[in-house]
Amino acid sequence: MHPLLSAPRNFIVVFVFWLFICCCVAMLMVLLATNANIEQPYAHSFVLILPWYLFFLFVCFSNYYLCQLLQFNVYSLPVVIGSQFIALAISVSLWLLLGFGWASQMDNVGLLEGNFFYQRTFNGHCLLGAILYCTWILIHYTYLHAVANEQKKQRSYSNNC
Repeated sequence: MHPLLSAPRNFIVVFVFWLFICCCVAMLMVLLATNANIEQPYAHSFVLILPWYLFFLFVCFSNYYLCQLLQFNVYSLPVVIGSQFIALAISVSLWLLLGFGWASQMDNVGLLEGNFFYQRTFNGHCLLGAILYCTWILIHYTYLHAVANEQKKQRSYSNNC
């Protein structure tokens, strides 16, 4: 199980922080679409981004298992980077496709320019998706490294006693 999902308190902290990130992204996308003359840009942005980016949190969580599998002390750096790049490309591409589907359904809630808003902000979503996914890769490797060091210290302490 992912370490953040095993402790409810940790998950709540990450979830609230991610919600803050989602709100910041929504505001950023409003700025990116200011020249598009979209009616209700804030409504379009928040309806599109909040559920879509919250789902992306769980997509990013899934990379933990790939990081566990692709340890730096087992595989060479090009193999790890190449594998992570492929995972990034697949994950972000599927997430962008999901965003397109969600934007297409926004007219069901009265926001008729969802597809147009998505298209105007598409490049921003591509860039942010890759940055956020890479950030989670770094978080996961940092966590795994810290756990390995802690286990090594525990073993050396128990061997010395």
